[in-house]
Amino acid sequence: MFLNDFPKDIESYFKILKNSFGEGYTPLSIEDPWYFEKLKKIFTSLHPDEAIKRYRESKWSHLRTLYSLQLARSDKAVMDDLQTSHFLSVCGEDPDSRSYGQLPCTIKSIQSRVSIISSKVAKDSSILILGDDDALSVALAREGFTDITVFEIDEKIVKKLQSTLRDFPNTKHKVIQQDIFKETHSEFIRHYDLVAFDPWYAVDGVEAFIKCALKTCENVNPIIVLSFNCGALLEKFSELESYLRKVDYGIRTWSPLLNTYPMPNRLKFSIGLAEFTASLFSFKLIKPSTNRERIFFSSDLMILEHIGN
Repeated sequence: MFLNDFPKDIESYFKILKNSFGEGYTPLSIEDPWYFEKLKKIFTSLHPDEAIKRYRESKWSHLRTLYSLQLARSDKAVMDDLQTSHFLSVCGEDPDSRSYGQLPCTIKSIQSRVSIISSKVAKDSSILILGDDDALSVALAREGFTDITVFEIDEKIVKKLQSTLRDFPNTKHKVIQQDIFKETHSEFIRHYDLVAFDPWYAVDGVEAFIKCALKTCENVNPIIVLSFNCGALLEKFSELESYLRKVDYGIRTWSPLLNTYPMPNRLKFSIGLAEFTASLFSFKLIKPSTNRERIFFSSDLMILEHIGN
């Protein structure tokens, strides 16, 4: 049975998350919206990718709630290892040196993903991972999965994963440098039982990755493990479910804010600059609600299945 109670709009989504934090959720007490447009332009200009640019169209109340929920998540998860990414722990890569601005998730996040995938498919199932800056492939290999194919655009990550996966002999693991927007070599177009990916947080990000998955899978109904921050859609929240219906997929399970991503120094600097700028425009000090060393990004995890399954 597919989820019928998945939130239909951003207000419903925020309400569910606020209730999950209980008294741990405290909205930011910044009520001076007159400087908001200036602040948005400054912040989005520091990060020119399309996923950030769309925040220029967002409402003050939505962005304030989104940021407050991230701070509440940080406070609730204080005992987690928030500073060590899984990729860094197994491959020795510095997240700040990524060529494509990727944010690798924490060790605990990967453990949760592996547990969920293990509950959906057998160890000899064929798995396709589109983009693996989190080193999910290594965690799955350690868990005993024997047939993993990775498409990754970043050459440095490809080489790190290839080197690490050599430690697992008698398996079918392959790591290929591949842009999801380019044609896939016929050698890799085959049956895959499950596809996992973590796209940029916009509906066109989900669309691009699902399109690549379906053209790479000979079968039309692979299970899809999607890591995605639904809250980041803000005013375009309902477009996600509309797109999934268009490709005959439904949400089987939804785990809000299951994934966490340590914040690299460049983004900590941007948030600090945004807080300082807000202070200047509002003529009062904006005191961060949490220790910035513990701030991290979060994303939901959804299991998508073909409606015909």
